[in-house]
Amino acid sequence: MTMPPMLVAEADPARRFVSGFSRGLSWFGMLIFVALAFVGPGWTALAIATFAMTILGERRIRRMRWELDAPSPEGRFRFGRDASRSVRVADLGGVVVMLHAGAQSRGIPITRPHEHWWLVGHDGALLGDASSQGLDPMAPERFGAALGVPFVTFAEARRAGALPHGLPWYALRPGLAVVVAIVVSIAVMAVVLLLPTYWA
Repeated sequence: MTMPPMLVAEADPARRFVSGFSRGLSWFGMLIFVALAFVGPGWTALAIATFAMTILGERRIRRMRWELDAPSPEGRFRFGRDASRSVRVADLGGVVVMLHAGAQSRGIPITRPHEHWWLVGHDGALLGDASSQGLDPMAPERFGAALGVPFVTFAEARRAGALPHGLPWYALRPGLAVVVAIVVSIAVMAVVLLLPTYWA
């Protein structure tokens, strides 16, 4: 007989935002892209891509779910889309936590901060990663207390030389990841601006 999980947390895209007002500001920004879509093919493509990524992102977050079994030798922590990924709690040596700050616009908070957990085995290997984006803000605290394993921040793990093996490059080199994102953004905008307008 399969026992129901001891803890469950389901994501909601609305929880990403600080308030209903901040969510409205986000969609107002999307309306600006709609207006710009009539300027030229570059802006049209950018608007379509932005809308597609926003809708797909909300659908992805809506399916995110965390589950934790009651303590047992085979108890598991499940996470990801529809809680389809999991690690056995007994195999979990600790968690490295990376805190992502929320987005702002003109000093107005838009999205809430959220945690990204890097799940580490007893041998220091990376077992998986789980994001709390869209979950109840108290979910990480509840799950963290129930897991009963050590938690350290990403900065503490880096200083101690204890980062898990197998981290992706953007986690190991966040500064480089920012540079790459800026370069890609500049390249995209350059292409958009260089393309002729519809009335040219």
